[in-house]
Amino acid sequence: MQLRNVSAPNFRRRVPVFGALLLVATGIGLGFALTGPKAALAGSPSSADLAVLKSMAWDLAARNGETAPSDAQVVGTTRVSAVQALMGEQIDSNQMVYAITMRGNFVGHMAHLAPGSQPPTGSVLTLIVDANTNGLLDWSITDGPSDLSTLGTPTALS
Repeated sequence: MQLRNVSAPNFRRRVPVFGALLLVATGIGLGFALTGPKAALAGSPSSADLAVLKSMAWDLAARNGETAPSDAQVVGTTRVSAVQALMGEQIDSNQMVYAITMRGNFVGHMAHLAPGSQPPTGSVLTLIVDANTNGLLDWSITDGPSDLSTLGTPTALS
């Protein structure tokens, strides 16, 4: 008796197609798992996110000497882009974030300082907030200009 594998030719033709579909599905799933559903929409915060972001920003402003900040704006972007453009620093994580800037008279009462150091002062407060967790990642006080439009289309945070 002789056994023949009659499905082998069809199997060879289906494996590359199935393999390609599996790779695409895995890539999509991994991308979604790494960025999450909210991060994909980080460019335009929802009204609920805007309320949370405003509360965070106004709280940090008040803790740093300004109870009535002005010209507050937010934009969704990546952390690397935001920190590089707004703070001039290099970092090692690149999640989706909301970058917030506002104007006022700020004194860095919340800054971690070396003993005997004076707190930073400036007219621009910048916050970098994780788009998935709404956790504050970075913040700074400067006098320099801050142009969120280099990162996307800003939304007023008022």
